[in-house]
Amino acid sequence: MNFSKSRLYSTLIFTICALSAGSQPSNNLYPQLSAESFYKRGVEFHQNNNFDKAINYYSEALLLNQDHTKSLYNRGLAYYELEKYNKALFDFDTLIRIDPNDIQAYEQRARVLYLLDDAEGAIKDYDLLLRNTPSSILFVNRGKASSVLEDYENAIADFDAALEKNPSDNEAYINKGDVYFAVGDYHNAIQFYSEALQIAPDDERTYNNRANAYLKLGNNEQALNDFNKALEIAPNSFTYVNRGFFWLDQKESDKALSDFLESSKLNYKNALAFYGIGLIKYERKEFSNALENFNKAIHLDHKNEVYLNYRGLAFHFLGLFEDAILDFEQAIWIDPEYSEAFSNRGQSYYLLGDKERALEDWQKALKIDPENTEAQKSINSLEFNSYDFQDEEFTAKGVDLEQENNSTQKTGSVVAEEGIEIDESFLQETVAFKFAAAEETNFPEHNFENKVYIPKSIPQKRISLSTENPVDGPLVLTTKPIRVVDFEETGHSEKYYLNRAKSFALEGKYNDAITFYNKAIALNNKNPNAFLGRGVAHHKLQNYQNAIDDFSKAVDLDPSLTDGFYNRGNVYFDQNDFKNAVRDYSITIRHKPKNATFYYLRGICFANRKLYKKALKDFNESHHLNPNDTKALSNMATIKFITGNIFESLEDYNQAIKKSPSESILYANRAKAHQALKMYQKALNDCEKAMDLDPNNEALYFLSGVLKYDLKNYTESIADFSYAIINSDSERPEYFYHRAMSFHHLGLATNALEDYNKTILLNPYNAEAFYNRAMVKKAIEDENGCHEDLKKAEALGLENLSNFTTTLSQEKLKQY
Repeated sequence: MNFSKSRLYSTLIFTICALSAGSQPSNNLYPQLSAESFYKRGVEFHQNNNFDKAINYYSEALLLNQDHTKSLYNRGLAYYELEKYNKALFDFDTLIRIDPNDIQAYEQRARVLYLLDDAEGAIKDYDLLLRNTPSSILFVNRGKASSVLEDYENAIADFDAALEKNPSDNEAYINKGDVYFAVGDYHNAIQFYSEALQIAPDDERTYNNRANAYLKLGNNEQALNDFNKALEIAPNSFTYVNRGFFWLDQKESDKALSDFLESSKLNYKNALAFYGIGLIKYERKEFSNALENFNKAIHLDHKNEVYLNYRGLAFHFLGLFEDAILDFEQAIWIDPEYSEAFSNRGQSYYLLGDKERALEDWQKALKIDPENTEAQKSINSLEFNSYDFQDEEFTAKGVDLEQENNSTQKTGSVVAEEGIEIDESFLQETVAFKFAAAEETNFPEHNFENKVYIPKSIPQKRISLSTENPVDGPLVLTTKPIRVVDFEETGHSEKYYLNRAKSFALEGKYNDAITFYNKAIALNNKNPNAFLGRGVAHHKLQNYQNAIDDFSKAVDLDPSLTDGFYNRGNVYFDQNDFKNAVRDYSITIRHKPKNATFYYLRGICFANRKLYKKALKDFNESHHLNPNDTKALSNMATIKFITGNIFESLEDYNQAIKKSPSESILYANRAKAHQALKMYQKALNDCEKAMDLDPNNEALYFLSGVLKYDLKNYTESIADFSYAIINSDSERPEYFYHRAMSFHHLGLATNALEDYNKTILLNPYNAEAFYNRAMVKKAIEDENGCHEDLKKAEALGLENLSNFTTTLSQEKLKQY
């Protein structure tokens, strides 16, 4: 088994048995039915909003006629209604391949691309559509896509074009207001929102957006009137959030808490609601409750550095300083210019007794923001030892409710130890996902027979807080200016070269970093930290042997340098040299036996070497040291699965999912555990949850197909196998084999034969594929072919072949 360091617990292998003697093809009703009859039945369910049933019938029609475009189009619409946008995209893409002039397919594809955050793809489709039919709706939709790309000039041009076509298009006015809001022209934003309200006076979104603009201009009374009016028309989660932050700004925390709670009830996927609740609990010093709500916010938006900063503060005041440091580090990773996070991390380091790192963080915080009084106070206190931090409560300015500061999301590595960079690939993958705010859009009635389905407008993806991607309100997270931190030249000393090297490394310019490390080492070849830093740069550039040489030199100079052994272990890890990696990780553990990450990585090495008992012991220790991290717990579950302890594995996956309910791989692996226990429906439920969280993973569609096969839902299993086949980067024989078995069960001999042929072409050693193909050939009266395949299956070692052949009677075979 090939374990990877980032996906150890995603490598579970499940085996589906070949179609055996006990599995008999169902009676074939297909010759009596046509694609059109299945299509019409699907339309009936579609019109009654039973989209799952409709999809089943459209899929049946397409099995009989893969070019039945009406079924393909309507199935795409049904997937759209179920918010299965990737499947809808597949159907509309297929339609366009069949008929490159299908205008309606382009329009539906544009809508889906927009919802999948592919604004550029949507614009290309709208460009084509507008050349053919320059309508107001299409101009508005293209303008929205341009707004997402911050191409505001073209967005305004499109909204103006829409208003030329239809002066009463309130959507054009609203979106034009959004653009002016985004560029900070709040007076014009209010003007266009007001124009929209003249046309549609009961649109709560517009009142909500205008309220935000009034707030920007300091007109609190009018803003509150608009929020109240919006909620009077239609209670909306984001309007409650906006009004909640308004009350928070007015120091009315009880009213704010009431609004945030109401918002969370209306939409449990609104991260800002939980963040607002957490802020109030934090200010009231109810740190455990604050932590619980910050956790919820981070599960919904794990790349928001402000949420992470505040959760770090909650951990800090609960005395969980190591957990606090991890959150502050993550916030800094997202925004390297986040002064408050550096300041806060310094406080946690100080309380752990690491004054050197504390001072370094406070100095960084002050360099980024010279007005960070907390950092300056901490430095002064440390230098003069004038008070004890344990008795001092510090304040973090993660978000100033009066002076609006905002975040820019960036990427980087999480720094775990000085000189040690843990690349994310060493750790469990995180799954980012977005939830759209529910918005009602009025569509004309469906006309399925004529394939007409033109919405009034694509669902909103708005700039303000009334939508799925809120970024404004009284609590504003605007982009912080990025300051370039540079080291002053103090002469060509060793220290100068090391500082320059570190600066280049922080910027990701590793070749330049190596150049300056070389100069520092030329002046002093006895400094282990210089070799350590150069080794990290070589590792980043995948110069593995150079990295190993540098780390080896560093630990030769200083055998107590934990970072050197750790980083050298990581290089061995990258090269799949798990034996040497174990040796180095073991040394780091001896030096620092309370570091959960070291046990976790060594556990993966043992697992790769199939030393499962040792791996389980390390994962258990890692989980014990850091119970809030589900990576080790998940891998414990995987090891138990591999070694046959399925029930224990299931218990561990249950615990892991409770701690990390947004990790798709956990649901996928629990699905496999349920499958092993023949709990197929539970397995399918887990698989579908995983697909919701990771909709582009073709392996999940394959797993879904296998589970539907287990449940004898062969038609839907074929659709999933087909999706997996089309979206896979390479041709995988197991995908074709399982689809062949589904065709086989449905009595579709020709389709089954084609897929068995493909399976055998890709894997000529699959004995079961030869046997099953023999059964199909028998059914179509290819006696010679059947005989040859049975001989081949027997030669490849298929056992009890004589029993198989005698069990399947001639009468049963003729059911084809």
